[in-house]
Amino acid sequence: MIELFSQILNGLVIGNVYALVAIGFALIFGVTNLINFAQGSLLMLGAFLAYTGTMIGLPLVLAAALSVVATTGLGMLIERVALRPLENAPFIAPLLSTLAITFMLDQAAEIVWSPEAHPFPSPLSQYSLRIGAAYVTGMDAAILGVSLAAMGGLWLFLTRSWHGRALRAMSQDMDAVRQMGVRTERLRLLAFGLGAALAAVAGIMVAMYYQTVYPQMGIPFGLKGFAAALLGGLSSIPGAVVGGLLLGMFEALAVGYVGEGFRDMVAFGLLLLIVTFRPQGLLGDRRLDALGGSRGASGVMPSTSILMGQGGQPLPRGDGRGSPTGR
Repeated sequence: MIELFSQILNGLVIGNVYALVAIGFALIFGVTNLINFAQGSLLMLGAFLAYTGTMIGLPLVLAAALSVVATTGLGMLIERVALRPLENAPFIAPLLSTLAITFMLDQAAEIVWSPEAHPFPSPLSQYSLRIGAAYVTGMDAAILGVSLAAMGGLWLFLTRSWHGRALRAMSQDMDAVRQMGVRTERLRLLAFGLGAALAAVAGIMVAMYYQTVYPQMGIPFGLKGFAAALLGGLSSIPGAVVGGLLLGMFEALAVGYVGEGFRDMVAFGLLLLIVTFRPQGLLGDRRLDALGGSRGASGVMPSTSILMGQGGQPLPRGDGRGSPTGR
């Protein structure tokens, strides 16, 4: 029983990291109908930028905050430079573009920081709390707390702010949003920025958890984040959270009861099982094609909102007619 509790706790911790990456995939797909495979590389860069900040003497919290800001800007730059010119290109073109960006960013990290692993400061790891016969480290608590805060903040933003509601409406009917005078180009930038910020937060948490950072760290977490998004439903942010937690817990149980070598086999086997019998994912909509389709829904904000599942809320007009900011 003690072993089971420990493995479930480990699964929740790493599952929250997967969930943050998966939310980025779901958010960007919902708004732009694109899959951004550069999420894993942005996770890696977020960790490396925070590492660089600590190396030049910045406090870890400040270094992490600056890293998130810089990674957010890079995510917006990727959308503006590499994806927006391909808006009317065949669907495969932006997909290949994000793959190319992934390889470029990973190679750049190897050139700048070298291919070797670097130690990452993790001051919270020395603290622990005993619960029965199990231990919860300070890093475990930090990952759970930061992840929940990030998810809660995103939920409040998408449901309470004008820009968040505009993003949700944009995911349902792009033409209707444009006819209302909303500048959808800015909302696309915002979606990519939010996705990059979540990836950076996840990368910093991973680096602190394993106390190391290296250029190829984004590959497995990018794949696991995408798998979690597919598992929960690529068209659903709540599904991304559920998918991330399930993936993390099944991985932890596989490691604890079967062996470390079965970690990926069990995780991707679960994904294969789900998509075979429920291709849209656990919380996805049957009307949505896994790679094509946030355009099937109709109405202002139907109950099948692919971002938050919130129904019946009209899009507010904001403080002006031309854009969310009134300019």
